[in-house]
Amino acid sequence: MYMYVWKEDGFWKVGQIPELRETIDPRLKKALGDSSALYRKAVRSRSFGFGIGAVSYLRRIVEDKTDVLVDLLKDEKWDTWDEAERAEFENARKTFQYSLKIEYAAEKILPAAVFADGRDSFSALHSVTSGGLHGKTEDECIAIFDRCNLIFARTFQMLSEHKRERDEFAEQLLALKR
Repeated sequence: MYMYVWKEDGFWKVGQIPELRETIDPRLKKALGDSSALYRKAVRSRSFGFGIGAVSYLRRIVEDKTDVLVDLLKDEKWDTWDEAERAEFENARKTFQYSLKIEYAAEKILPAAVFADGRDSFSALHSVTSGGLHGKTEDECIAIFDRCNLIFARTFQMLSEHKRERDEFAEQLLALKR
């Protein structure tokens, strides 16, 4: 069912039941986990012309997933670190300056696949989406979203695959002891 408005200055579709649903690649949905709802909102915002909303949702996911990366790093390395490394970790984890946190995470845990010429996709995505939020128009933010979307999707798919492969490897390696 659709709802339309017809006036002298135009014809508009103003509603639809069931509502329009954006489909997400199943691999990306799995990689994003709980954040897939935010990604769906980003895509919907973009499709309705709300560029600032679209880039803000992308940035939120990057920030949330950075915390997940930092926690993964702690789980993997905490027992092997000395006091200085633990203090460095805690400073990076607790900082309010996101650039320091992402720089730390990029240096310590991101796989090489998310880097190109020394630039990592997490920092790049955060920087570009923040720039959109803090001074770009709706149309400029739509262009930013469109430029970032492929990199966003591939980054999270690569990270998910990297984690899956690492976990599989660890499981098989530990099974060799038996």
